[in-house]
Amino acid sequence: MRPRGSRPCPRDADILAAPATHTGRRAIRTSQRCTLVAFLVLLGGLVATPARAFNPDPFAAAVILTEAWVTGKAALSRAPDATLPRRLQVAAGWFDVAQRRNVAAMGTAQYFPGGHPFLQGAPYGGVMVTTDGSRFGFGGLQYRLHLGRHWDATSGFGVGAYGRGAGKQLGSWLEATFCLALSRRLPDGMRLRLEARHISHDDVITHYDPGSDILAVGLSIPLQ
Repeated sequence: MRPRGSRPCPRDADILAAPATHTGRRAIRTSQRCTLVAFLVLLGGLVATPARAFNPDPFAAAVILTEAWVTGKAALSRAPDATLPRRLQVAAGWFDVAQRRNVAAMGTAQYFPGGHPFLQGAPYGGVMVTTDGSRFGFGGLQYRLHLGRHWDATSGFGVGAYGRGAGKQLGSWLEATFCLALSRRLPDGMRLRLEARHISHDDVITHYDPGSDILAVGLSIPLQ
């Protein structure tokens, strides 16, 4: 028996469930604000250029603006996970579906190494190939917003190197990529994904920037 007046020894679960300290909460809020500001600055550069103002791409605008909302909501809604699981994301679909100038079948594979979040997002590296021989190697961050028991929305953005092959000329080898996806969790831990992606450099590198839009279906596969 515990002597009267003595304090119980805290259990491990109680320690893990204890609220964050003021310093910890302030660090989380600072990281959230930095994440949102960094993305909004990038978004502003993409949607405010004269080329986009006079020749808008509705598909790209929808992807980028919705992705901005998902990213901000995910970054500000809760504290980031302490650790992220390793996983592999694969998808297949169609390249240049909006403009339909160089339509081709495509496939992507993205690897998420897990570990600690960076700016509250999940770092990843990936590659895309098309049946026209185009290649795109890229890396960036992905954010997840829970929409319910089985549904999630994810936003991802990054930069990479593009090789044309016999496919579409994008005006530069250096391109940015933005991806918005809706996913449903499956009983085995995998997620079925429907994703829209936009690739462009927004006239930052050269004055020729047709961009390209992608629609794909894929799976997110846990590796541990």
